Amino acid sequence: MYLFRYILIIINDVLIITGCALKESIEGRRTLEDLWDACALCLGTGNLLVWIGMLRYLGFFKVHILYFFLEQSMILNSCSKLLTVRKNFFTIAFPFCLLLRHTTC
Repeated sequence: MYLFRYILIIINDVLIITGCALKESIEGRRTLEDLWDACALCLGTGNLLVWIGMLRYLGFFKVHILYFFLEQSMILNSCSKLLTVRKNFFTIAFPFCLLLRHTTC
């Protein structure tokens, strides 16, 4: 289970770095061909893997979701988990959207 998570992170990082390198080479006019499709594919797949990771993180708490909504004190705990997911998204995926704000985001 943990091995899958690490492989997912490595593949995600490779795709994001490849997509950013393609974007920089396209904008710098260092390539002879149009690589926007490959760039969008790499960055889009990397972003999808970020979302899969976030949903898997929330899936670890599916046993406790009923308790989160039934007990008043547990609602704060579920909000804390959601804030953690939001923080992770804005520190991982959102900066890449800022890099692409003129193209896809």
